[in-house]
Amino acid sequence: MKVLFQATAVALVSMGAMAGPDGGQDKAAAVADREYVRGVVSKFVKLKRKQMNDAARAESFKVHHRFDTLFYAMAENDVVTVTNEYAWIRARIGQYERRPGGPDPDPALNTPAWQYVLPSFGAWGELHRWPPRLARRYAGDILGSMPKGAVFFGGTDSGRFVVTAFNDMVATNKVIVITQNALADFSYMSYIRRLYGGRVDLPEKADSARAFQKYVEDVKSGKRPENAEIKIKDGRVTVSGVKGVMEINGILAQMIFERNRDRPFFIEESYVIRWMYPYLTPHGLILKLNREHTPLTDEMVKADHEFWAKQEKELWACADFRTNTTARSAYVKLRCAIGGVYASRDRPADAEKTFEQARRLLPEAPEPNCRLAEEVFLKQHRYAEARGVVLKLKKSLPRWLEMEKEFDPTGDPDRARKRIDELLEKIAEQERAHRERGQPGVKPEKK
Repeated sequence: MKVLFQATAVALVSMGAMAGPDGGQDKAAAVADREYVRGVVSKFVKLKRKQMNDAARAESFKVHHRFDTLFYAMAENDVVTVTNEYAWIRARIGQYERRPGGPDPDPALNTPAWQYVLPSFGAWGELHRWPPRLARRYAGDILGSMPKGAVFFGGTDSGRFVVTAFNDMVATNKVIVITQNALADFSYMSYIRRLYGGRVDLPEKADSARAFQKYVEDVKSGKRPENAEIKIKDGRVTVSGVKGVMEINGILAQMIFERNRDRPFFIEESYVIRWMYPYLTPHGLILKLNREHTPLTDEMVKADHEFWAKQEKELWACADFRTNTTARSAYVKLRCAIGGVYASRDRPADAEKTFEQARRLLPEAPEPNCRLAEEVFLKQHRYAEARGVVLKLKKSLPRWLEMEKEFDPTGDPDRARKRIDELLEKIAEQERAHRERGQPGVKPEKK
């Protein structure tokens, strides 16, 4: 197989070698991995607390005493205190949907200090859910695939928080980690600016306003579809919900990409940002965001399938992987992102193969099943196969909702149900329209 990349840091090469999964890890090695990861978390939390206090002194903002309590508890791995303190803060921070009867937002919490608390708790929580050995492998493989000074868009909690902790504490701040999910939040952009200084050119407040205005204009002109979370009434536009915010995040991500042409870019996808698709190519576990529109060559795709076949074999050989939903979901997400690139670039056979592999990694996960049905089968008018995949997923939904609690205890249980019902309705509508037009069915492409 053609070598896709080389790790540039000795620490990462060593870490990856130690973290390769096999079925026979002894207890001493397991203890060593656990203590190693705890050490990474403790050092990372202490670093973030120091950065927070330095920023508070420099910019004269107050740090809520609950944040200090949480930081101390995370550094000492006091699970009960961390859980209780974070639950108290989360209910009052004002950034999450308020539960019926819940407390009012507390302005004293929603200060720049929160931007240091969030990655600390994110890393602490994710690395408690991940098997230590697999966490080291995951972070090592991602960081080892990128050159020093690269910009990495980390989208999921694992891609953002786990990679950030290992980047800061093991890879000595090798890459610039930015989450594409929070670019529309100017407090987050201010935090990133404090963190990286002049290393990366970031949008200013005026740029954020321009991104919003561009989005509004694109919706009005029909360049972007209006969805249920974008409301235009009497000339006034309001954007709410994930879809709308991610559209604006995507515009801001493009600004960062265009302003930092001297840096290589990579992404771990959370939500699809469609302008990126022509620029994306598989890069190990993640995707490379190339400077120009880059074709997917047969050699490139072959190398990707071979790389992931090896990954799949090694992961299934690891008992921790087989029994841990957090780790399995993270790898499923990575594989689905690459499948989406194939689907968008008119490679349906490769997309199907990739989504099927993601389904094998975690059959109950909604994303690979829904994307296979919608991005492959529906486009080929394979309605029976699309419906079959989604109905099977619906049947396994109770099992998935239990599994999801392991890595997303605050998640919305109705989200998956809604997606499944909407997709079944879409399949029925398209099949009905297809028949009314009198068009014959399309045979699936041979693999």
